[in-house]
Amino acid sequence: MKQIFILFTLLIFCGCEKPSDKPSSGELQAPSALALQQANTTTVKLSWTAPAGDYDGVVVERAGADKVYSELGTVAKGVTGYSDKTLSVDGTYWYRIASYIGSTKSAYVEASILYSKLPPPTDLVLEKLASGVKLTWKDNCTGETNYVVRRTPDGNSSYDKEQILDANTTTWTDASVSKGKYTYQVMAKKNLDLSAPATAVFENYSKPVLSIGSLSSSWFTVSAPITLSDDGGDKCEVGVCWVEGSGTPTVDGSHAAYPVKVAAGEYCFGNATNRELEYGKTYTFRVYARNGAGVSYSSATRSGSLSAEPAAITPSWTDITSSYSMPSSVKIYSTASSVDGRSFKAWYAIADMSKGDLEFRAIHKDGELALPSAMITGGAVSDVLVMINGGYFEMSASPYASYSYVYDRGVHKANQVSSLTRVQTYSVTRGAMGVDKNQVPSIKWIATNKDRAYDVPLPVYNGGPGLTATASFPEQAESWDIWSAIGGAPVLLKDGKVCFDHMLTSAGRYMNNFELLQDDIYGPMTSGSYANSRPQRTAIGYTADGKIVLMVTDGRNVSGTPGLSLYELARLMKGIGCVGALNLDGGGSTTMCVVKNGECKTIYGNGRKVRSFVAITKK
Repeated sequence: MKQIFILFTLLIFCGCEKPSDKPSSGELQAPSALALQQANTTTVKLSWTAPAGDYDGVVVERAGADKVYSELGTVAKGVTGYSDKTLSVDGTYWYRIASYIGSTKSAYVEASILYSKLPPPTDLVLEKLASGVKLTWKDNCTGETNYVVRRTPDGNSSYDKEQILDANTTTWTDASVSKGKYTYQVMAKKNLDLSAPATAVFENYSKPVLSIGSLSSSWFTVSAPITLSDDGGDKCEVGVCWVEGSGTPTVDGSHAAYPVKVAAGEYCFGNATNRELEYGKTYTFRVYARNGAGVSYSSATRSGSLSAEPAAITPSWTDITSSYSMPSSVKIYSTASSVDGRSFKAWYAIADMSKGDLEFRAIHKDGELALPSAMITGGAVSDVLVMINGGYFEMSASPYASYSYVYDRGVHKANQVSSLTRVQTYSVTRGAMGVDKNQVPSIKWIATNKDRAYDVPLPVYNGGPGLTATASFPEQAESWDIWSAIGGAPVLLKDGKVCFDHMLTSAGRYMNNFELLQDDIYGPMTSGSYANSRPQRTAIGYTADGKIVLMVTDGRNVSGTPGLSLYELARLMKGIGCVGALNLDGGGSTTMCVVKNGECKTIYGNGRKVRSFVAITKK
C-alpha cells in the first residue's frame, strides 16, 4: 500500500511539472488581410490569410454600427473564409476574427462593410480601348431595375457623366473619355434605392507637348519661357535643364523646376540663377515637362549665359573716425561720389568683431516708438557706439507694428511678416542678418522667425502661384543658431553674389521679387515730388573675415543727390568687401548716429521715430 501511494504522488508531481503545449496569447499569431464582400441580398463573404504557427481554428464575430460584437461561429485550422447569410437590415456591419487554441485567442483583425439589400457589383475591371474604356463587372443582385454608372474627373467632387443601364447588365463602354484621370462607380438600382458602389480608377495620359521661348538674361537669372500646349491629361512638373557648352540637357543633369505643377496654357517659366550658373560661361538650355506618361522636352534648344557679373562700386572713401570717440575696432567712412552720371552720398561704419570688445545688437522698443537719440541718451541701450534704423514697420498702427524680425541677445522681440497682399495675398520668406554668441555673422531667409530658416527664398512673385514655406520647402528648413538678428528685405548679397535682379515677367512684375517689395523700392520713383529719384537706403552686411558693416545712403534729393537703386546699393556694399548684405527700411527712416562724449550725434537722417534699431555696442 505504501508503494502504491508513493507511485501516485510521483505521477502527480510529474504532471505538475510537465510543460504546457498551449502557447500564451502573445505567441499565438492572428489571421491577416481580412476582406469583406457582399455576395447577394443576404450574404457577406469574409476572406483572410491564415496565421502562421499552430492554432485550432478561427472565430468569427459580428457587430452593428454600435460595435457590440457577438460570435457567429468558428472554422477549422486552414480554412480562410466564412459566409454570413443572416443579414436582412441595411446598414454598416463590423466583423472581426481571431485564431484560437482552446480558450486562448490571438489579437483580433477587424473590418467593416456597408450592407444593402441591393448587393453591389464586384470584380469591376477597366480595359483601355483604342478609343475609350470598357467596364465589366459581376452582377450580384436579383430584382434590380437598373445599373447606374457614374464618371468623376480627377480633382472634381461631383460626376460629369451618368449612364442608366438595363438590369442584369455587366458591361459598358465609355467612348467619350478623354486624357486624364477618372473614377468610375457602378451601382445596382431598385426604384429609388442604390447599392454601394464598385469603384475603379482609369488613368489615360500621353506625354506632354511643349516649346521654349526666347531666353531672357540678367546678372542673376537666365529665364526660359515655357509654352505647354498639351499637358497630356495631367498637370505637369515643368522647368528648364542645361549643360555647359554644347550638348543635350536632361532632367538627369542640371535642372530647375517651376514651383508648382501646371496645366496646358498656364503661364510658366524655368529659371537658372547665379547659384547654379557661373559668370563668363555659355550654356545650352531646353525646357521639359513631366506627367504620368513620362518626360518630354522642347525640340529646340537655346544658347545663353548670365550677363556680366555686377561690378563693385568703389568710390573714394574718407576716414572720418577721428571726428568721433571710437575704439580702434570701429572705423567710420563717408563719400560723395557718382555712378552712371548721378551723384550720391554714403556713410558706413565697419566693426572688427574678432577683438571681442564689440557686440551686434538688434533693438526693439516694446510698447512705444523711439528716436535713436532717445534710445541712447535715455539709457534704453547702453554703451552704444554706432546706431542705424532697423526693419520695416506699419506707421498706421499705434504703436507702430514691426514687419521685420527682431531677436536680441537670445530674446525674441518681433516676428518677420509672414504674408503680404500685392496682386493677391501671399506667404513670404524675407531676409534677416544675425550673429551667433561669438559675433560671427550670417544671412538667411526666414519664415516668421529663426526656427524656420533657409539659404534660398520662397519663390513667389506678384500674380504667381500661391506657395507656403514648410519644413522641406523651398529647401530643408533649419533652426538658425543666432544670438541677435534683424530682418529686412531684400537680401542684397549672398556668398558674394548679387542675389536679385529687375527682370520682369510677361505680366510686368519682377520675376525674382521673391520678398515682394513694392516696385518703387527697386529703382527710381516714377511720379510725385520724388520723380526720377531713389529712396534713401539703410543696409547692413559683413565681410569675408567677419567684420560687420552698417551703411546709409542719401536719396530723394534730400541733400542734392538722387540716390542709389537697390542694385547699385548691392554693388556699393560689394565694393567695400561685403560678401553678405541686407537692405533695411529706407526713405524717411534712414538714420545713422554715433555717440560722442556721451551724446547722440546724427551723421545722416532726420531722426524719424521707428520701431527697431541696429547698433554696434561695447561688449
